Amino acid sequence: MFSVHTYLLKPNRAIGLELNIDHVNKDIILEKVDHSFVDIRNENEVKHYFETYTKFFREAIVIKNRDTVIFNYTYYDLNLWISFCTLIENFLFNNEKATEETVHFQANISLESKGIDKVLFTVTKRNKVQVEMELPRQEFLLSLVNGGLDYYTTMGRYGHKDESVTRMHTRFSKLVQQLEKC
Repeated sequence: MFSVHTYLLKPNRAIGLELNIDHVNKDIILEKVDHSFVDIRNENEVKHYFETYTKFFREAIVIKNRDTVIFNYTYYDLNLWISFCTLIENFLFNNEKATEETVHFQANISLESKGIDKVLFTVTKRNKVQVEMELPRQEFLLSLVNGGLDYYTTMGRYGHKDESVTRMHTRFSKLVQQLEKC
C-alpha cells in the first residue's frame, strides 16, 4: 500500500515570519517541515497559499510504502511532478530503464524493470545512491500517476488553469488510463 502526497514550499519570507528568524536556508526548511510546507490536502492552507503566492511552486512529494518513506521533503524542487511524469512516460515507452534529472539537479530519479511485476526505484544525489528499492510495478506506478493527477487537479481547482497545468493534467490522465489497462 503506497501513499503519495504533495506539499508546496512556502516563500522564505513567510517561513521566516512564522519561525521568527531573519534568514531561511535549506537546513531550516528541512528541520521545520511543518512550518515550511503546505499540504495540498488542507483546503484552508492551500486557499491562503494561492492568495499570496502565484508562481514558481516548489513541490515536495512524500512517497511511502506502508510506513517506510521512499521519497521525502529533501528532494523538493520546481516542477518535480513534471520530472516524475517524464520518467514514467519514458519508462513505459521503453519498458526497461528510464532516468530523469530533476529541474534544479537535486536528484536523479530512475525506474528499472525487474521482471514482469517489479520495478527498481532509485534516487541518486551527487552521484550517491540515496534510495534503491524494488517495488511492485503496477501498484507503485499507479500510485505515482494518481498522486500527480491529484496535484494538477488541485492546482486547477484553485484557479491555476494555465496551459502548463492543463497539459500536465492531461498527461497524468493518459498515464492513469494506460496503467489501468495493464
